Amino acid sequence: MTLDDLLQNQPDPSYNYCKFRPWLETLGRDDQDAIHRAFDNPGITTRHIFRILESIGCPVRESAVRTHRLGQCRYCATMDKQQ
Repeated sequence: MTLDDLLQNQPDPSYNYCKFRPWLETLGRDDQDAIHRAFDNPGITTRHIFRILESIGCPVRESAVRTHRLGQCRYCATMDKQQ
């Protein structure tokens, strides 16, 4: 198999797993809304959001918080399309 073949044969996106979304769904509606408001507020840094979430037990890295803030989680996008 060539390098090109390997690069073109991506795994099914549903194989990927997201830890953030299931954790977010364990929170109450008010807390979920607070996180989404923080995501939408350009005056709050991703690092600050991450540190607060980490302090309350969020099991993801700062890069995952950034990915979700930007709406770029491939797993969540796949799940949203299936719904």
